Amino acid sequence: MNLLKKSFYGSLTITAFFLAVYFSLWPSYGQFRPEEILEREDLEDFLLTAKIVGFKDLGKGITQPLKINLRRGNTERKAVWKNCSGVINGYFEGWQYEIAAYRLDKLLGLDMIPPTVERRFQGQRGSLQLWVEHKYDLLEIVDHSIPLPKEGLEAVNLERMQYLARAFDSLIANEDRSLQNTLLTEDWRTILIDHSRSFRSDAHFTRNLIYGLRPLRTGSGPLPFKRLPRPFVDKLRALSFDSIKVAVGSYLTTREIRSILARRDLMIKEIEEMILLYGGGKSFINDKRKAMRNRILISALLLLVILGCHSLSAQFLPEEIAQREELEKFLLTAEIISYKEIGEGVTKPVRLFLRKDNVERSGVWKNPHGIQGGYLEGWQYEIAAYRLDKLLGLNMIPPTVEREFQDKKGSLQLWVEKEYSLLEVMEKNIPLPSSGPEADNWEKRKYLSRAFDALIANEDRTQQNTFYTKDWRTILIDHSRSFRSEEKYTKHLLFGLNPLRTDSRALPFRKLPREFVEKIKGLTFDSIKQAVGPYLTDKEIRAVLARKELILKEIADMIKVVGEDKILY
Repeated sequence: MNLLKKSFYGSLTITAFFLAVYFSLWPSYGQFRPEEILEREDLEDFLLTAKIVGFKDLGKGITQPLKINLRRGNTERKAVWKNCSGVINGYFEGWQYEIAAYRLDKLLGLDMIPPTVERRFQGQRGSLQLWVEHKYDLLEIVDHSIPLPKEGLEAVNLERMQYLARAFDSLIANEDRSLQNTLLTEDWRTILIDHSRSFRSDAHFTRNLIYGLRPLRTGSGPLPFKRLPRPFVDKLRALSFDSIKVAVGSYLTTREIRSILARRDLMIKEIEEMILLYGGGKSFINDKRKAMRNRILISALLLLVILGCHSLSAQFLPEEIAQREELEKFLLTAEIISYKEIGEGVTKPVRLFLRKDNVERSGVWKNPHGIQGGYLEGWQYEIAAYRLDKLLGLNMIPPTVEREFQDKKGSLQLWVEKEYSLLEVMEKNIPLPSSGPEADNWEKRKYLSRAFDALIANEDRTQQNTFYTKDWRTILIDHSRSFRSEEKYTKHLLFGLNPLRTDSRALPFRKLPREFVEKIKGLTFDSIKQAVGPYLTDKEIRAVLARKELILKEIADMIKVVGEDKILY
């Protein structure tokens, strides 16, 4: 495979042309309107005191929120109530963090989070957040190809809020910013919801940021705060233990508050580093360049999770597939001549440099297992995903084997020298093909990857682990958070007509290769067991088969509605 090797600062330099830390008072960066902000105290009081006149479940998501109907006098409103607490399906959740995030949002003057209070419901404590009647979420933007504003104040505001939200999520260590919980109003203001996985206080969340020049997430390139309002940065600097404690009250522990301050210092250091390198006054870019950047942002958003293919096995080239067995043997037997750590992410992967005869290659070695950073991880799932990818003929995952390193078992995956990750496409304003076979490839691969992730219950498909080759083929990595086997993952799919995730809209498998569907139908316990060997338990294999049936039912339901030729190709 042709590889593009870039150093960290080389990557940063490429993006530096567009780097500007936005220090200006225009526009006000509050996303709720002034009249809405003035009503905030009244809305908090309403949430606390209005009569509950009805409720219903919201989807089937992990936090199992409820939509509450409230009435006081002649006024009726809706709100979302949560009482998630502790580790739930591998994630550390806390309803109290919803309230703390809202209060810190107010303290910093962001005005991006809806009013949120504590309220008891059915005898249990929980958070109650005002229901926001938004126009879109980012998931709808991507899934329905809704055009974003390309120029003018709306386009400028939308771009700047991207970086402001990134900074806020870094400050509160929010691990769960997703397409579904970034809401957009009709006039393209940004509203943020869902913060129950925030305020992490483990050591690696105080030494590293979720976003930034050296982001916490494994394999991430730089995710800097390219434009920030001066008042926000000034308020960051002014944060103290006492000011945070007064704002958040009992909803954060002393340790959690100190963790915020540690991350604040990291953020200020990064902002000062960027100002030193690139200057702090680069607030505006000419309209032509700005329009181009927004067009690229639009394209990148529409590509998020988009993975299409010419044919079922069109991602690795035929000659690469033919070498697969040889590459597996190389990974198993080549001498390890050196190694280096890759970032400081949750799974702490290591890049191993290998030599056999006169051939040198490298691979990514991992050995995460159990709960790490609030997530259930397993190195064995990397191998199982690769083997299932081979069984289904997808050919999207690089060769992966088991290998010991420093007397520990782990997975070793061939290092893929990509041309871009989806994150780089977005961050570096890389032009994207918009027509022809390559564009068709993205659209089809979107649904094929979605179906594969639904089959293996992969909770971690991100911009960083979706790779593109020079000719825009798609390669998938990072599957250590897959193969969930809890009951909810056997009764519901992560993607599909009724996706598992809270508040998700339909994410159907709209176009799939007939060959893939036939191979899905042919899966049995024995065929999967033979393919994956010891890397999945019997329970995990049965969970795959349960999800297979759900996928096939959804495909059949869609065919009934629109016809087979609209779904299968």
